[in-house]
Amino acid sequence: MSTPEIPILINSAESKFSTRKEIRELLDSSNLLWNLVRRDLTVRYKRSVIGFFWTMLHPLILMVILTIVFANIFRFEGIEHYDFLGRISVPELEPERFYHFQFIDLYTHNFHYIGTLTTGNGAGKFLIAGPGWKGKKPEGIDAVILSETDYMFFVVRTQLFAPDDLERVKAIQDSYNVLPLSVFLGTEALPAGESPAFPRWAWPIPSPGSVERP
Repeated sequence: MSTPEIPILINSAESKFSTRKEIRELLDSSNLLWNLVRRDLTVRYKRSVIGFFWTMLHPLILMVILTIVFANIFRFEGIEHYDFLGRISVPELEPERFYHFQFIDLYTHNFHYIGTLTTGNGAGKFLIAGPGWKGKKPEGIDAVILSETDYMFFVVRTQLFAPDDLERVKAIQDSYNVLPLSVFLGTEALPAGESPAFPRWAWPIPSPGSVERP
């Protein structure tokens, strides 16, 4: 008479995990893993001319495309740092032209945007205020933008369609307007506080023919 087999029960909760053992087993199976990876890449890119080298070439091509797009189509146009209170006005732009103001506080939070994707391409006037501002929205102001810090800066981008569109972009840039709120309201300006000893920004010297303007 044969003896019935007794099932072996393993309690995974009581088993001890050994990192050294896992690494050793992984190294022992390295040939198997390499063959599986090679087979997977060969099957996946079997119809590709350059085979699995496409996995390395694809991100490089994507990087080049993004560099060209953001260096020529969505051209960097300017950067400003700003103390409060103040008013920014933008003109009405063509519906097909992209632009935006990217507002960044001292926490480096992108806390607001003015532009095509948020406020549209119509003309507008916006009040920029710090965390301590308690006033009401003045007449003639479309919206109040609040920052968490008393200092902030913004980056402005305006789309350039082609080389012959450059003069139009310069005209748009010149029509962007930044004023202290007191000038906009025609009232007496608040007393200026002591300026922090911020390090000066070293703006690169533009090369001949450059369209970047500090």
